[in-house]
Amino acid sequence: MQSHPPGQPIRLELPFAIDRTTVNAYLFLEPEPVLIDTGDSSEEVWQALLAGLADHGVTPADLSKVFITHIHIDHFGQAARLARESEATFFVIEAGYEWLTNFRANWQVRRDYYKTTFLPAMGLSQTEQDQMVAYSQWVLENYEGVPAPRVRPLRAGDAVTLGAASWQVLHLPGHASTQTCFYQPESRRLLSSDMLLARTPTPVVEPSRAEEKGPRALPLFVQSLDRMRGLAIDCVYPGHGGPFDDADSVIERQLARIARRKEECFGHVAAGVQTVAALVEKMYSPSRYVNMSAVWMVVGYLDLLENEGRVAMEAVDGVWRYRVR
Repeated sequence: MQSHPPGQPIRLELPFAIDRTTVNAYLFLEPEPVLIDTGDSSEEVWQALLAGLADHGVTPADLSKVFITHIHIDHFGQAARLARESEATFFVIEAGYEWLTNFRANWQVRRDYYKTTFLPAMGLSQTEQDQMVAYSQWVLENYEGVPAPRVRPLRAGDAVTLGAASWQVLHLPGHASTQTCFYQPESRRLLSSDMLLARTPTPVVEPSRAEEKGPRALPLFVQSLDRMRGLAIDCVYPGHGGPFDDADSVIERQLARIARRKEECFGHVAAGVQTVAALVEKMYSPSRYVNMSAVWMVVGYLDLLENEGRVAMEAVDGVWRYRVR
């Protein structure tokens, strides 16, 4: 059994085959075993999670609590199985409660929005649209939520005990509307999940965009980065990659990169490039499959420019077309 400094998050690096990379879960041992995130739903991840827990003398049945930082498949994918294999209580931010307890119904809404509205609006080819719809259907069939009686909602500002210390619950939307971080002010540690990574996270477009409910993903992410400037952070435990201690410089680099790429996007629109798909071709390397990360980023840059009053969008035959104001 591996030893570990008391109270420090234990990183469990799990495979994530879809992105050919890894994702982190974190384990606390004191005063009771608590898990932060679960990894993807595959059998490979389940075995890796079991091995990671066993390295510290823990089994799923030993877990007292499981915290889900946001409802993306690489972070909550094993939640349903853990609910079956343990008596743990699951915690998620209020905005994610319905997603975690009724995942398939919510994902169906998202799948339908992407199929009928969002993907056609991007100006993507039919082949690219079909690829994304097929992926969405696969997620619908292979992921499930956690029974509602097992889940407790968190509120921003709540305090939770992790590793015998009190951590603040931070709701920092942008990458996801449900994005949650945990901050320990005395030790200045941040469990950042995908809010703060070594490279800029992707702001995922969600169905609420169609209903015009508040700020959109990248503008929200920029606001959340700006909020993080007010935190004294000595060590970041991210959702992907190893811990890092230069949070302030990472935040400033990401804000600068977003501003730079936004101006690049504006230049292309000013030159007459009108659709998201055409802007992706200008701003990103070719991809064999539809590059949804690029699509989401370009939509985000355009949202920022719209907020600044510099571009306008008009839907023409279902395709969003942009022009300089």
